[in-house]
Amino acid sequence: MEREKIMAALSKAYENVYGDWQALSELAKELLHDGEDKAYQAIARRARGKSHILDGIQLSAAALGISWDELLEWTTHKEVQP
Repeated sequence: MEREKIMAALSKAYENVYGDWQALSELAKELLHDGEDKAYQAIARRARGKSHILDGIQLSAAALGISWDELLEWTTHKEVQP
């Protein structure tokens, strides 16, 4: 697979999962603030799972010789960018 195709696929996957992680994290904060401990714990677990996936994508990129900065350059989410 060409490097550009790999970069596009990894960055798109990262963006999608990042969006999910961000939404779940915000919901978890709201639930915690509202005192909904049981719901908070369930949503926080899902957010942690998404975080692990993000770590996996980053490690996959590194294994292919793609730096973290290079991966971020390919993303379109402003929140993901440093």
